[in-house]
Amino acid sequence: MKYLLDTNIVSEFYKPVPDSSVVAWFMKQDPSAIYLTAITIGEIRKGIEKKRLQSHYPTSVNRFIDALAHMELTYAGRIWSFDQRVAHVWASIALHYPDKILDTQIAAIALANDAVLVTRDQDFINIAQKIAPLGIALPLVNPFDVIR
Repeated sequence: MKYLLDTNIVSEFYKPVPDSSVVAWFMKQDPSAIYLTAITIGEIRKGIEKKRLQSHYPTSVNRFIDALAHMELTYAGRIWSFDQRVAHVWASIALHYPDKILDTQIAAIALANDAVLVTRDQDFINIAQKIAPLGIALPLVNPFDVIR
């Protein structure tokens, strides 16, 4: 089974004390089955840039930049892009949930790669419910719900 981590799961590991349920779930997975999207990389970088503009502590921003670079190295070959194949899947679901462009793109990437989307974002539950009548099943896992 392949797992695609949503941005809120990845960003959990940037916290000083990540949620123990998320860490426990992550540690049980085969590392080679964990994937990211280029969209998530962009969202994290956007957060870093926002922090850079607001921060009086450039060393903390540099630490986040280093962590992102390490993540990109760790997941090299397992970072999926929004490509032509994904665009066709996206078109069939975005029409039914037009407000959340990046979320529907991430969902399409998961669907196109037969991956379970790992997230706590309610928007993905809404997307999954809206596309289910179309015969499109978006499998989701919320590691925050794992019993501690």
